Amino acid sequence: MQTDNDKTKLLRYKAIPLLIASLSGALLCSTSAQGQGFYVDEQSSRRLGDAFSGGAAEAADASTLFYNPAGLTRLHESELISNLSMVSANSKIRGDSFIVNKSGDQDTTFGKDADGKDIVSKSSKVEGSKNGIDSLSVIPSIYLAIPKTDRLTLGLGVNAPYATGTQFDDNEVFRYQVKESEITGISFSFGAGYELTPAFSIGGTVNAQYASVVQNLDLNLSGVCQSTLGDDLALPVCGAIGLIDPSTPQNDINLNIEGDSLDFGYTLGGLYQFQTIRVGFNYRSKITHKLDAEIELTDVSLALPGGAKVGVQGINSKGQMILTTPESASLAAFWQVSPDVTLQGDFGFTRWSRFEQIPVTVDTLGLTLPIEQNWRNSRRLAFGGSYRYSPALLLRAGMAFDESPIPDSNVTVDLGLNHYKAFSVGMSYRFDRDLSLDMGLQHTMTNQRQLDQLSLAEDSRATGEITNKFNSFAMGLRWKL
Repeated sequence: MQTDNDKTKLLRYKAIPLLIASLSGALLCSTSAQGQGFYVDEQSSRRLGDAFSGGAAEAADASTLFYNPAGLTRLHESELISNLSMVSANSKIRGDSFIVNKSGDQDTTFGKDADGKDIVSKSSKVEGSKNGIDSLSVIPSIYLAIPKTDRLTLGLGVNAPYATGTQFDDNEVFRYQVKESEITGISFSFGAGYELTPAFSIGGTVNAQYASVVQNLDLNLSGVCQSTLGDDLALPVCGAIGLIDPSTPQNDINLNIEGDSLDFGYTLGGLYQFQTIRVGFNYRSKITHKLDAEIELTDVSLALPGGAKVGVQGINSKGQMILTTPESASLAAFWQVSPDVTLQGDFGFTRWSRFEQIPVTVDTLGLTLPIEQNWRNSRRLAFGGSYRYSPALLLRAGMAFDESPIPDSNVTVDLGLNHYKAFSVGMSYRFDRDLSLDMGLQHTMTNQRQLDQLSLAEDSRATGEITNKFNSFAMGLRWKL
């Protein structure tokens, strides 16, 4: 006869495959979240609660597969973790966008008449809305650890460590810089940790990473014509083909670039236990993605003087994109101060200088468009700790300081993040020996960045100040299997 406890365990195990299926589906459909660069910290609800400090050293659950696979050797029972993180992002831009001439200056004329007077004198300010970005992104992750011997533990994981997304209204004033921009990387990891000595363990993973990129923006034909030819030729040439007003949406055409690929990388880690202090190191390799792309430029319809119209066929072409997710390394320490108190810290380095540009090759035209980025390497510091309030309840907190990899000269409408400071609180609650709940909440201090960005066609300039606000919440369940 089954007891209530037996029934609870039976329901729990039946729910596991359903949970994996539902979270995997949500992961593949989840919206992207902005992070430092396009890396997303929110890969563990437990780690969110201490600002992702000491992740390479604590090795308290199966998520150590991601933070340091050597830590798998500290798990002596099979364990499944499912996390659901939510990131609230708010970005506002106080500024404007202007059509610029060939020299890059704002200009309001298309030429002069025989007397030297301006023939066309209209504002070159781009008209449209300024709604900014408000989004709530959902980021699931799943980790499984399976001890095989006293020294060897295997691990599996699915998460989305790289993601950033921006989507504006069709008539946003910054539509010539970007309408939609998205980079997403979903990783499927298989790894193992092996205990070389009672104090020292090593580990590694093979990471299959699916990457997708979307770049969508408008081109204003009047602005392109003016910026290319300059004032002297703009009137006779641009005016003759009906391209007079350089800021009207009627002369907009859309450029959409999408690509995806599956490529491979690896992770290596080491963990050493002193008496009360544990030190961990983790290295994640770069992955160079060669994405198969679709490039589409909409058809052009121009209204000529006198009412006549002319159409020009757009582009629908195959192509390629190159995107490199950079290598990173972290060094962490975990100190068991007392049976109830721990302290931890983490130093991280990411080689964002790999992200110089996204080259886009258009097969039909036989040319390559370099989407310039020119980022710089960044460093991260995080500190945290925990306090066991009761046998069932563990409280934690932490803070993090992260450098932005984006130099002042390369701040863009879709990636305008500054250095950030974040503060976290979290808890773990153990229902019984086999089931625990992890929760975390992080608040990122408001940061601003000055914007001065030319469009892809260099026919318009966006200027102003970007203000970013982020809050993260995560919840996860851990099962002993």
